[in-house]
Amino acid sequence: YEPHPSGASVLSVGSGYKSIQGSQLPMPNGLDLSFGHTPAQFEKINLIGSGLSEQAISSLVLSVPAITYLDLRGNNLNAAFGWRLVKAMKKRYLQLEFCNGVPTRALRDNEIESLNLSGFHGHIGMYGIEVVGAIFLAHFLRLNSSLTHLCFRRNDVQKDGAKALAQSLLGNPQCVLRTVNTMGPSVAPGPTRGGRPGIDFAAFRTGQLTTVNLSKRVLDDDDFVFLEEWLRRYDCV
Repeated sequence: YEPHPSGASVLSVGSGYKSIQGSQLPMPNGLDLSFGHTPAQFEKINLIGSGLSEQAISSLVLSVPAITYLDLRGNNLNAAFGWRLVKAMKKRYLQLEFCNGVPTRALRDNEIESLNLSGFHGHIGMYGIEVVGAIFLAHFLRLNSSLTHLCFRRNDVQKDGAKALAQSLLGNPQCVLRTVNTMGPSVAPGPTRGGRPGIDFAAFRTGQLTTVNLSKRVLDDDDFVFLEEWLRRYDCV
């Protein structure tokens, strides 16, 4: 057992600690299990870059009944693993407060209007939320009624993750999403000064979106996959 930056007790197996300005931070490999709000009960699992097999990771996650924190980034996990894990966790995934850089509890409680996953906060170097994080995020977006802006660029969500995000939002009748990544109105110049209006995703639902101009937006494959799901659902464009 070793001290943890949060003050919680941590069971660390096979991971070193480095000191930065007097604080101890876990190295990006190994196993980090932390006690949460409930005394003597593990609630937090940090396996960033652990190198564990899918079976080992799944077994470990499923062995913690009251999990609130989960980070599996840097383990080369695919979409199929993400879907299997969510299914195996059943409703327990709803207890998560944080997953792969995503503030899941705040989304569940409708406390967020804008979610930028491409900024420095929650983005660990080469690791974005990855496809597994996108699948967990998709499950929480099904329940959300507050989010108006979402940016998931540079997060390695892959095509499966982008598709899951789009389908979850499309399947949520309470969805109030308006802008995604760089597909919204141009900032400079703004729409009132000749800039391109981009896409207001709320206009899809009302059938008011008839024209889409996304030239020079530097879109990537994830953007196209996400947009394709909306275009398939609505034929107003």
